[in-house]
Amino acid sequence: MIIEGLQSKAKQNKMKDKQALIDIIKKYAVEPYRSAMIEDLKPAIRLRTTGEACHKIGATKLGGCPDLPAQINWPKNSADGQYFSFLGQINLSEIKVFDELKLLPSHGILYFFFNLDSGDEGKVIFSATAEDLESAILPHELATKNKTFWQKIFFRKPIRRILKESTVKLEQEYNIPSWDALSLERIYQETKTDIKPIDAFDEAIFDAKYEDGESETTSNHHLLGPYQGIQHESHELNFVQIKDFQQPSLAEINQALAWKLLLQIDSDDQLELIWGDWGRVYFFILAEDLKNLNFDRVKIIAECY
Repeated sequence: MIIEGLQSKAKQNKMKDKQALIDIIKKYAVEPYRSAMIEDLKPAIRLRTTGEACHKIGATKLGGCPDLPAQINWPKNSADGQYFSFLGQINLSEIKVFDELKLLPSHGILYFFFNLDSGDEGKVIFSATAEDLESAILPHELATKNKTFWQKIFFRKPIRRILKESTVKLEQEYNIPSWDALSLERIYQETKTDIKPIDAFDEAIFDAKYEDGESETTSNHHLLGPYQGIQHESHELNFVQIKDFQQPSLAEINQALAWKLLLQIDSDDQLELIWGDWGRVYFFILAEDLKNLNFDRVKIIAECY
């Protein structure tokens, strides 16, 4: 019984355990992708919603209202002056133990805002201090029931443009990129292999990589690491000048991959948040900007099934 319990625990934790994921890659991937994928494994910081309200000012949470310093106001979009919806705040001192590569500041707070009405813009604010914070008052415009961008498309009933608040459980995990990830295209071009990315590994790898009870539609909010795409697109290519349907060169791929995932926010019943038919929002940042704590050029993409 003890052995069975340990095996079950190991199976459930395969997304968190680097060696377990390496074993999966070794089993299902072929060379030269196998070695390159193992070498390129990067940790992510998973944010699992609990459904419980957050009662600590400045703590990491998703939804609700932000806890802001006095000098920072709830941001608005530049086009029509409407308030952005608040997605969440990350207390960097709480997550630093999971930031293995030390890519994020060790203190302060990151705030994430998004325009649910348009689905294509938002804002990231970095506060170097997590002290003297106050819970912001919900703007009246966000409390009113207007149809969001996605609801207009799918004719759903209007809801408030504010997420239900939830505390989160923090975990470190490792993820495998999708077969159409730009990082795999780079391997294909660098090694000049005859094996295309779509044939890089057995399809069973996609089921093997999930924890028990999880699937591609399981809410996966996370900082850093690879993003989980939906529509089989390499989102980084949106940030470089590539003509439609043109095969990117290796130089263009490297330029595109300078954009790194900062945060992925998923549809989540705990947050009462559904984009389209279970969509996601991705915040990307240039590696250089993240190093310099410049969050003014963050790029945002939203997509759904």
